[in-house]
Amino acid sequence: MLDKFTANYKLALGSAYELSLVNNKKIELLDIFWGLYKSKGSLANEVLAKTGIKQQSENETQANHKIKINMTEMLADKKEILPQEIKKIIIKSVNLSVKHNHKYIGTEHLLYSLIAVNDKKINSLLEKNNIKPNTLLRHLDMILNSTSHFSDMAQAMNALKEKIDQKQKNKKTKKEEILLDFFATCLTDKEIQKNISPVIGRQSEINRIIQILSRKNKNNPILLGDPGVGKTAIIEGLAKKILEYDVPNILLNKKIYSLDIPLLVAGTSFRGEFEARIKQIVDEVKNNQNIILFIDEIHNIIGAGSASGTMDAANILKPALARGEIRCIGATTYDDFRKHIEGDAALTRRFQPVKINEPSSTEAIAIIKGIKNSFIKHHGIDISDEAIEQAVFLSERYITDQFLPDKAIDLIDEAAARKKLLEPSDNNYKKIISLENNLEEVIKQKKHLILEEKYKEALEIKTKELELINKIYLAEGKQLKNNIKPENLSRRVVMGEDITAITAEAIKINLPNTKNSRHTLKNLKKTLKKQIIGQDKILDELINTLKRSAVGLTGEKRPLGSFVFAGPSGVGKTYTAEVLANTFFQGKESLIRIDMSEFAEKFNISKLLGAPAGYIGYGEGGTLTEKIRRNPYSVVLFDEIEKAHPDLFNLLLQILEDGHLTDAKGKITNFKNSIIIMTTNIGLKKSKEKESLGFENGHKRSTQDDFIENIENFLRPELLNRIDQILVFNTLAKKDIKKIIAIELANINKNLNNKNLRIAWTNEVTDVLTNDYDEDQGARQIRKILREKIENPLAEKIIGQKIKKGITHIEIIDNKIVIS
Repeated sequence: MLDKFTANYKLALGSAYELSLVNNKKIELLDIFWGLYKSKGSLANEVLAKTGIKQQSENETQANHKIKINMTEMLADKKEILPQEIKKIIIKSVNLSVKHNHKYIGTEHLLYSLIAVNDKKINSLLEKNNIKPNTLLRHLDMILNSTSHFSDMAQAMNALKEKIDQKQKNKKTKKEEILLDFFATCLTDKEIQKNISPVIGRQSEINRIIQILSRKNKNNPILLGDPGVGKTAIIEGLAKKILEYDVPNILLNKKIYSLDIPLLVAGTSFRGEFEARIKQIVDEVKNNQNIILFIDEIHNIIGAGSASGTMDAANILKPALARGEIRCIGATTYDDFRKHIEGDAALTRRFQPVKINEPSSTEAIAIIKGIKNSFIKHHGIDISDEAIEQAVFLSERYITDQFLPDKAIDLIDEAAARKKLLEPSDNNYKKIISLENNLEEVIKQKKHLILEEKYKEALEIKTKELELINKIYLAEGKQLKNNIKPENLSRRVVMGEDITAITAEAIKINLPNTKNSRHTLKNLKKTLKKQIIGQDKILDELINTLKRSAVGLTGEKRPLGSFVFAGPSGVGKTYTAEVLANTFFQGKESLIRIDMSEFAEKFNISKLLGAPAGYIGYGEGGTLTEKIRRNPYSVVLFDEIEKAHPDLFNLLLQILEDGHLTDAKGKITNFKNSIIIMTTNIGLKKSKEKESLGFENGHKRSTQDDFIENIENFLRPELLNRIDQILVFNTLAKKDIKKIIAIELANINKNLNNKNLRIAWTNEVTDVLTNDYDEDQGARQIRKILREKIENPLAEKIIGQKIKKGITHIEIIDNKIVIS
């Protein structure tokens, strides 16, 4: 396409660029206008000369026409020479040339596009010269529609001849039309394929795509799959196979073009511009049976480019797709297909679905091994096979909201980046960067001096440039030698432990086989027993179950653990869940508490999953599913399950068996990294009845059996069989109460620290406080006792300034608690 720009077109842009340099500013539309005015011998120059327009300042005459624009660099514009408004003008001139079936892009196309945008500065200039923009546009339109193109015609013919000669020289097939080259990327191009990794596996999916493309009608496959499973990679891999002739005969010599829908829509401010573009592309594909269009995120064509009274891209493409006049491959997710495309039956029937499932662990490992070289090249760090296997295993186990191989690739990429950042500072590398920056500045200075025709100074700068290049070469050689030292090579490899560390950092829990994890599991029993008093046997059972899950001995799909905590009120059932969440998952926010009394009625159960479609609250998500989706590493506490409606246990059954729930919007919420705890005091009444008959002593085992018997009668067998443990909490003994009181008094001291106060107490104090404890009230009564006996008198003395900083003693005088 670039060789279709005429020499005067390029010269006008060069003159405009030089003018912007003279005025020390960014290139503007007015600079382009004066560039066209100065392009002697061009059609635009002749048109402007006939209008009698005059230059307004000396600066506008200082361009010496020495610059010739390289259109490839100008359009790529890596250094941001061209503002967006200039790029849009160039695109409009290309479209104008296509519209008039011209074989070149000349100054008249550029001038017409320039006047049509109604730039304030250009319009002001035209008004000063008594020129109406609309009149000038009409004249230009007549010229464009005529067959005479003045001097630019000869240049266009020369450009066309050069193009033909170049094609014959390189023995290339005919190039595609301008719009397709501009708005699409040829995936079968050798330069593009250099940056594309080969497709690993997926042979059945590729065969299905080839089979659909070979049909006479409706030969349009659409790839459907979850985000990150490799839909786009399959098409890129197919393009590589075509380029390497590793495909059936029917696909040999085919070209796959990836259409850029946003670029196609960009700049279509005038009515009908978008339709013209898309129709031109459809015609180009119709006329060349070797072209296959690929539209990634194809749901974006619904509504693309449409305005009042105009058609969108989907409706323009439908007829050609149905008749088999063009081949088109689409790719989108299940959700986007359902939301945007499935409702349009006419569009849906024109595509043949190809389901791209998430690869298995073995397939994902093979895929990542095939593409790892691109990451090694980017990071400059090797990636071990152990790291790849660990990334697949951990991502599959702990990252539930993404899909393989994408989520495993993310872990490897981040682990390599982390490894690179942890490398010791390298002064030689800093030196290379500094030299490269200096070299860039020197090259800029040299170019500027050449533009000013200061060749002697430019030659001196050239000598400095060569010196810098030599220094960079020597420094890079030293860097290479340093990198291949054995001690550095061993440090520059991503290992399995690096993947484990980055995964633990991402999900904010300690994983198995890490130092922190081993420390957490080893000390979990000690930590829990320090805070939970009188339930040692219960904690042993709980911790053993969690250890089995942590090392992978339980089912991968099921939650880490599922328990029923039974026992009288106030013995520590809910508190154990709170401490477990804070210790095992390391955060109080990791406790999700669901009060079952709120779900006594059947219609309230839908709150957990979200309101169904058509009901108030639809789309807001469920109270349970959304919390788990945001924090999948949690303790889920279903408090007092006996108060819930029986239908709620159907949800619990699904969680315990499959490890997931599907909410009202069809999204799957995974519970396999959660701990499920249900609390109840079913059986308490029967236990109390036995105690009233005189069996209160020596019958702890009998009491536990009563609780378990009542729970088994209450819960359905299929639910009971999926629960790991039913744990019956013991009634707290006097010695346990004394320990709890001591802990609570220590907590009071913590609260007094910021006031430089402390309390000290004797064993007699804890004995008196223990005597006030009523077993039927449970441990919650302890806080009430402390509030009345300790905290209230203490607060009164502090407010009355009767207590000085330091230690305050709590004593027993005449069987009463006294604070002194």
